Amino acid sequence: MAKIFICYRREDTKWPAQTIYNYLADHFGKESVVFDVDSIPFGIDFREYLNNAVSKCDIFLAVMGEKWLEFLKKRLNKPNDFVRIEIQAALERNIPVVPVCIGDASVPGEENLPSEIAGLSYKQAVEISAGPDLKIHLKRLVEGLEYLLAELKVEVESKQKEIEEKATRERIAELKSTADEEQKLKKVEEKRKKKEARAKSEAEEKEQTQKEEKKRRNDEERKLKTTKQWYAELVEKKWFKRIISVHLFEETHVIEINGRKFGLKLRYGVDGEVPLKKCSWPTKIYVTDGSINRKLTFWAKFPNDITITVDRKVLYCESPE
Repeated sequence: MAKIFICYRREDTKWPAQTIYNYLADHFGKESVVFDVDSIPFGIDFREYLNNAVSKCDIFLAVMGEKWLEFLKKRLNKPNDFVRIEIQAALERNIPVVPVCIGDASVPGEENLPSEIAGLSYKQAVEISAGPDLKIHLKRLVEGLEYLLAELKVEVESKQKEIEEKATRERIAELKSTADEEQKLKKVEEKRKKKEARAKSEAEEKEQTQKEEKKRRNDEERKLKTTKQWYAELVEKKWFKRIISVHLFEETHVIEINGRKFGLKLRYGVDGEVPLKKCSWPTKIYVTDGSINRKLTFWAKFPNDITITVDRKVLYCESPE
C-alpha cells in the first residue's frame, strides 16, 4: 500500500494542507495519507522518530505558503524544526519530494535554503490556489501522484525482480558449487576406492606369490630331503651305481636292462629323475646333464654286470661304482 506524507507549517498552510489531505484521503484512502506527526512519545529522540516516519512513505509533499521561507529562516537556529528535519530525511532517502505551492508561493532558490535541504529548490512543484480552479488543481495533483506511484511501483517491482534474480543466481551458484563439491567428493571417494581395491589386489597377488614361493621352496626342500633320503637308503642298502653315456634324440625311448623292458619318456632340456614304468625289480634310472649327450645313471641291487639296451642298441657300463 502506497504512503503519501504531507509536510506543512501550521502557522503558514494549516487549512490548505487540511483541504489537500481530505481530497487525497477520499481518493487514495485515509490509511495511505500521513498528515500530522505530532504525537511523539516522551523521552524519544524526535529526529529519529520523524526520520522513521518519513522513511515509510513513498511520496513526500512539502506544502509551502507565501510565508514558508520566512518561518524557515526564523527557525534556522532551532534544532527542533520538524519541517526542516522531515524534508532533509526525505531528500537523504531519495524519496520523491513534490513542493506544493499555495497561492502565490514559490520554491525558494538554493541560495536561500540551508545546505541540508538545498536540493528542494530543484524539485518540480505543483500549484494549488483557492477559488473556482481549486478542484482542477487538486485533480492535477492526484493525477501527478498516480503517475509517480505507477513509476514507483514499476521501479519497486523491477528492484524486487532484480533481488529475486540475484537470489536465484546465488542459489543456482550455491547449488552448482554444492554439486561441484559433491562431484569432487565423489571423485575423491572413487579414487580412494580404486586405490584401496588396487592395494587389496596387490596384497592378494603378493600373498599368492608368497604362498606359491613358499610352496615351491617346500616342494624343493621336500624333494631334496626325499632325494637325500633316497640316496642314503641306496647307500645303506649297498646298491650299486652304473653310469653310461648315451645319445638321446627322441622324446620316448625303450630301455632294456637284462632283457627287461622299461619305457623312458624325456622332456628336452629337463634334467632330473626319470621314473621307470612297470618296474618288476628294484632298479632306478635318472638322467644327468642337459645336453643331447646324456648320462644314464642306474642303481641296481646286485653288483653283477648289467646288460643295457637303449632302443635295441646294447650299451655297457663304463664304470661301476
